[in-house]
Amino acid sequence: MTSLLEAERAFAAALRGDAAPVGCLALARLEIYRHSVEAARRAALAATYAATRSAMGEAHFERLAAHHARTVASTTGDLNDYGSDFAATIAADPLLAARAHLPDLARLEWAILEVARAPEAGPFDATALAALSPAEHADLRFRIAPASRLLVSPHPLVELYRRHHPEHAADLAVPAGVTGAVLIRRSPEGIEITPLEPAPAALYAAFARDETLACAVADVLDGHPDCDIACTLQSLIARGIVTGFVT
Repeated sequence: MTSLLEAERAFAAALRGDAAPVGCLALARLEIYRHSVEAARRAALAATYAATRSAMGEAHFERLAAHHARTVASTTGDLNDYGSDFAATIAADPLLAARAHLPDLARLEWAILEVARAPEAGPFDATALAALSPAEHADLRFRIAPASRLLVSPHPLVELYRRHHPEHAADLAVPAGVTGAVLIRRSPEGIEITPLEPAPAALYAAFARDETLACAVADVLDGHPDCDIACTLQSLIARGIVTGFVT
């Protein structure tokens, strides 16, 4: 007798087109279901990546969205979470190899979506930090705001976003032409994208990798020996970018 797990795996394989339908899975009905699932995935991609779609062009976007929907399954079953790796699909496409800004533009749109949906963090507990002895500081792991993301790109992503998604980009207060590290964060005023200097960006990235303070400091100073770590950390805390720590 076929187990439930085996039946589910067979259905998933047939849905992806990896295997012929078996048992009670009629081909015609399976095709209808498969097309419905792929159409929903394509619609989710179009809703998330409006600026990328405009920058890429309709024909290229429809082609890549169809390929992604057919080959990349949802990992959660929630279409709101679908498309996190669409930038990788764009980057792997040989027809768009000369348009290197497109994957990063897609990453920006996904980061904006994640920041918009992320939970709020409580205020930083400065009293708890002050209560620790200096010997305990090295092993601290600082936490960054859930509603923030760091994106580093050689392309002027915000300018591209403004050009191709003007109804949303009007709220993004960052100078045109900015390249390098940009911080995407949610504030009471909405989504903000601001340039981040290399040293603060390196410290943010180290905390995002869950490094201890000692390791993070070593990483930052390795690339930015003149960085004032204390001032940089204080600035990230004051701006609500670093929101806590664990011992």
